[in-house]
Amino acid sequence: MSDVRIVDVDVSFVDHITQSGRSFDYPKDGILAEVKKAMLQELTRANPSGGTPVKAEVTVLNVFIANGATGVLLGSSASSITAKTRLFRTDNGALVGRGMDVSGSSGARPTILGAAAIKTPEQEIKLAAADLAKKTKRRIYDQKS
Repeated sequence: MSDVRIVDVDVSFVDHITQSGRSFDYPKDGILAEVKKAMLQELTRANPSGGTPVKAEVTVLNVFIANGATGVLLGSSASSITAKTRLFRTDNGALVGRGMDVSGSSGARPTILGAAAIKTPEQEIKLAAADLAKKTKRRIYDQKS
């Protein structure tokens, strides 16, 4: 897909979004806005000379927002966002390639001591969304790192 140029991004939630199996109370609009912002920044500048303009449709499948309590209890303290991204041509709406599921995280903070490094929910979402966008870009353009 090296010839595509992403010109727009739509972001939505899957019908029954969960936070790792539980409903969550973090503002969904805030998550959508942060994912869209990160995707627009990362994807629209990735290949400005690409010959095929496409729109990325991103569907958020799962969100986990770490907090100190889960970090201490589970020994895991990374927030994550998993999303499916599909690309559609802007001229005729045709799907380009296959959809891809990608996960982004706020970064590994192993062990119980990692719980101390957990940031505010807003900061955790920003970190996970930025990582999701970078990994999605790599998948679209078949980059290894």
